[in-house]
Amino acid sequence: MDSGFKVWLPTLNVIEPKNLRPTGGTIDLHHAEDKWNEANPYQYLMVKNITDEAYPLENGTRTVAPAENSLFILNTNIMGDPEKDGKRVFSFDGITYYNKVEDDGKIEDGTVEDGVFTGNGSFVFNGEEVPIELKGFKVAEAAARMRHDIRFGDFLDFRTETSKAQEPKEQHYRVRINDGTIADGSIDYQGRVLKFATTPAHVKLSGDWTSLDYTAFKYKPKIWKTEHTDKYVDASGTLSTRPESVLNEQGEIQDAVNSTLFERDDYDIVVEGLESTESDPDALDIATGMTDYWVSGYTKEINDPGKTATAIAGISFNPIYLSTLRKRLGEVRYGAQDGLWAKAMMMKDSVGGIASKGYDQDLYGVSFGCDHLVRNTEEGLWLLGANIRQAHAEQDLMAGQGSGKTDAIGLNAYATWANYQGAYADFVLSADHYRQKLSTVGEHGKITGKYNTLGWGASIEVGHMFHTTRNDLSWGPWYNSWWLEPQLQLAFYRVEGEKYTLSSGGRIRQKDADSLIGRAGIVVGKKFNYGEDREEIDRRYSQLYLKAGVKHDFLGDRTVWFGSDRFDGEVAGKTTFYYGLGGDWQFNERMRLYGQFERETGDDYEKDYEVSVGLKYEF
Repeated sequence: MDSGFKVWLPTLNVIEPKNLRPTGGTIDLHHAEDKWNEANPYQYLMVKNITDEAYPLENGTRTVAPAENSLFILNTNIMGDPEKDGKRVFSFDGITYYNKVEDDGKIEDGTVEDGVFTGNGSFVFNGEEVPIELKGFKVAEAAARMRHDIRFGDFLDFRTETSKAQEPKEQHYRVRINDGTIADGSIDYQGRVLKFATTPAHVKLSGDWTSLDYTAFKYKPKIWKTEHTDKYVDASGTLSTRPESVLNEQGEIQDAVNSTLFERDDYDIVVEGLESTESDPDALDIATGMTDYWVSGYTKEINDPGKTATAIAGISFNPIYLSTLRKRLGEVRYGAQDGLWAKAMMMKDSVGGIASKGYDQDLYGVSFGCDHLVRNTEEGLWLLGANIRQAHAEQDLMAGQGSGKTDAIGLNAYATWANYQGAYADFVLSADHYRQKLSTVGEHGKITGKYNTLGWGASIEVGHMFHTTRNDLSWGPWYNSWWLEPQLQLAFYRVEGEKYTLSSGGRIRQKDADSLIGRAGIVVGKKFNYGEDREEIDRRYSQLYLKAGVKHDFLGDRTVWFGSDRFDGEVAGKTTFYYGLGGDWQFNERMRLYGQFERETGDDYEKDYEVSVGLKYEF
């Protein structure tokens, strides 16, 4: 078998190549179109001579083939009912027959003279007798060629016919075992052991990861090995006692033919010295030179498509839009008026995703709003407003496993109160629509998915500015002053759960995701005015400030189902610390420019930067 070739064996059920030299290729025993067809059951591959060396060249030298890259793909039904689900098989000399009705399986011997068949026998199949070419075979030889068993999977039967001058070299091959139970995600093989291969001691098999696009996990078979015993009770052709059996504790023969399925309790009684090839390939010294291999379950690890889907499905949108009054409108105390405003922002952060290494995200957004000053007295003001916002985010999984894109559009309605002694309160209601796309690569190519969902929430923020003035204290905050502003905020936000199907057939279901974020912060700044004539106040001003604080999500649990596999986790950024700077510039009576720069760090979260710039036009 030349390196890189993939062999599909679709119709033969007992394949007996004389020589097999896997050199990095793939030998796939599955049936692509009719894998579960009753007339085409599991394959049996017997190799009379398997080697990982090239044949001798003319000059007498040999080359070693990359056997470690060779892969055998088998299919099994470990959870099958021993009484119902096994594929009943009778085969003779490479021709396989199958039992389909209750009376099938009856074998009528041909005529025998001096231990040699002089006439053909027959096998009852589908209720009819099918001839068996027995004529000319010795009884013992015919018995050795007969196989009559129940198969629960494909089977590998390797031999090595090497000369005494050629000592066999150790050979290693990978085995990928596919099982239908994996497909629905309900894999649980505890209590079952299935025999799937017999090899010479120097031919060693190890499990290979089986990655399936329609499940969140990939699986590696738990492979065990025992000493193989060829115990022939009778060579007369009777099939009541079969070869290739193991002995129980009492020394009695226990059937362990090809593709034998044991309940684990029975198996523990039958076999001593069970060793795992995964933990220690050389743990068992096979004295007879032959080894039986068994599979008893699978180790499970989330695969790349699963990581991508669950990470992006677990995106928390709320941290993107957890806004504050200063981020949205800048300073509102000094001469607030009816007006229009616009703001642009950009952000880059790194987020720990559910069941994955997380993702990097780039976000860009714009907002457009309108304010109405409903009340303005010497004591304070009330400002009502609304804004629409649009954002686009792109996510790249950190290990290069996939990517995602988010498009969002939303609406805010807000009411802001402030008095001239420095206190303020800001109330916000939010509603958003999200369109999420994701893309990754599975074993069989690109996998994509998309879904739409809604988010809504409410926020209340309070604070108080303590300031100094340069001259008369009665002038208030219109003039140059240093100020300090403690702040508190509590924001609730819910993203509605959604169900969707990936292009590979994988089904994802997200639970409603709730966040209740509390924030405590402080802002320290300096205000500069353009004049100090109390009689003619010049309302142009500028101010700069530094800010810092802490956030904590009191809810923030995320649950995502990938098929029947459930993933739970807390939202990234459960507790974070932020810091930054900002400023306002009222550069004429009607126009004000404001902006902020912020960074944030915390639990599975890192915000490299968030920059926003806004412009307010007052009527």
